[in-house]
Amino acid sequence: MDIVHDGFGLMLVFGDLVWVPFLYSLQARYALEHPQDWSTLALIAIFILNSKCCLIDQQGVGDEHIKNSEFVDSHLWPVLFV
Repeated sequence: MDIVHDGFGLMLVFGDLVWVPFLYSLQARYALEHPQDWSTLALIAIFILNSKCCLIDQQGVGDEHIKNSEFVDSHLWPVLFV
C-alpha cells in the first residue's frame, strides 16, 4: 500500500509514528549500554556515511516529485476535498 493508492498514506503514517522512533531509540539504547571511545577518524567516517545516505534519500524524493509532477491524468489522479 502506498500514498498513491491510499489517500491518507497508511504506510507513511506508520513509518512516522512507529518505525522512525523505534530506530532512533534503538541506536540511543545501544550507545548507552555499550559505551565506546570513538577515534576522530571513525566519527568523521560515520558522519560522511550518514550525510551520503541523507543525500541519496533526498535525491530519491526529488526524482519521485519530478515523476509525480509529470503525471497529470485526472481520471487516475482525482482530487478529493472533504
